[in-house]
Amino acid sequence: LFQNNFNNNQNKLLSDENSRNKTQALFSEIKFNNAKTFLSLGLRANHFSAVDSWFFEPRLFASTYISDQIMLKTSAEIKNQGVSQIIEHRNNGVGLENNVWAVANSQIPILKSEQLSAGFLYRNNGWNFDVDFYKKKIKGLTLMTEDIASQKLPYVTGESDIFGIDFLLKKRYGNYRSWISYSYSNIKQQFNTLNSGNSFDGIDEIPHSFTWSHTYKINQLELSLGWIMRSGVPYTTATGTYLDNNNNLRISYGKVNEKRLPNYQKLDF
Repeated sequence: LFQNNFNNNQNKLLSDENSRNKTQALFSEIKFNNAKTFLSLGLRANHFSAVDSWFFEPRLFASTYISDQIMLKTSAEIKNQGVSQIIEHRNNGVGLENNVWAVANSQIPILKSEQLSAGFLYRNNGWNFDVDFYKKKIKGLTLMTEDIASQKLPYVTGESDIFGIDFLLKKRYGNYRSWISYSYSNIKQQFNTLNSGNSFDGIDEIPHSFTWSHTYKINQLELSLGWIMRSGVPYTTATGTYLDNNNNLRISYGKVNEKRLPNYQKLDF
């Protein structure tokens, strides 16, 4: 795993660790369907040896046609994960981050997600229009950090609230196909020891994302054109330097992810 040349004991916390998590699972599901409606109810139970605990995960999926062209759909579920992707914040002046996977333990909690979604699908004469609304709450997010948090704790845990809407429109005319998609997302993360306990934009939050894709096939040749336009990702600004208690030069930072990079565009042919 990632190591650097700075004198920081946190570099060895994950690279020296050899962990194992055995998982046993029991699950059951019941389904109902007829010509218009589909319903699935399920329950999954996971036992993670890393924390020696059982976790129960109910789940629901339902869809129904309200006309020949329109289908309504909804889902709700709880998921638990025994490994977490740990973000290592290294404020060493070069702005690098490293993401590694770690098994849950006494310091790294089980990752838990509670999510709801609802939407509809419209199909008619080759047109497809798909809309999905979703809301998620993730608990047990873990960071490795020192400078941003101004503390000695190796791990910082928190949670994230996510809300989003996805739109997809596609159509085919003979050998030509086109897709237009738009996504709106709002991701807020909160850690008690970061940003004075106030929530901030998640590093992967992209509020607006638009994609327009085209393909055209001529015999054995297929041409494609794709245009992506989206919001820039958030970042934390450096505000100056200071000397710590050991007389080491440190960088001070403003509010976490308060700024955002410029909008991004890409055209592929």
